[in-house]
Amino acid sequence: MDSEFGDAIASGLGGKVKWISSKFLYDERGSKLFQDIMGLPEYYPTPCELQILSTHGPTILSLLNFKRNFNVVELGCGDGLKTLQLLKAFDKAQAEFIFVPVDISKDAVETLEKRMRSTLPLLRIQPLVGDYFSVLEDLRLKDAQSLYLFLGGNIGNFTWEESMDFLGRIWKRMAPRDKILIGFDLRKDPEIISSAYNDSQVGNLRPLSTSLY
Repeated sequence: MDSEFGDAIASGLGGKVKWISSKFLYDERGSKLFQDIMGLPEYYPTPCELQILSTHGPTILSLLNFKRNFNVVELGCGDGLKTLQLLKAFDKAQAEFIFVPVDISKDAVETLEKRMRSTLPLLRIQPLVGDYFSVLEDLRLKDAQSLYLFLGGNIGNFTWEESMDFLGRIWKRMAPRDKILIGFDLRKDPEIISSAYNDSQVGNLRPLSTSLY
């Protein structure tokens, strides 16, 4: 057994509240299942964030106030469907940037790269496969300002302590004029959240349910 996986299982199942990190779901099959889930009508986060990024891409670019070439580093990029809308707005404005998508799923990164190169053939892209923590340790960016993206409410997959550690690591990497854009889910009727993660197709699409945001 992989030592990291074994340690995570022992830690998660050894506590009062039993849990297993959702990152272990995202192998090739898990990534495909989650892409199917995101297309279901009950799963509201994806269309909501897609609309925000599609509508406000130019505004986001202007608020960055980056004066020259910059990096767009996305942690947990998935298949890139939402981020593509933001990058299209940047490209339309003739911004010069390098896109650095990071995801634990190799299959998701390969799908993203194909989508990006098909839609934005001149896009400079440097995809990386790995978990956020190890990639942040090894990440080497060119000497330019960076926009860090952490979308999809993924911050909700962490415990409070993990969130503080994760955000602290990003903060240590960020230069004074770097920016970060994080997606947070708002408080809402628990039934809406329950429907999104225990959808009508649960028996057909997935063998396991992930933790709620």
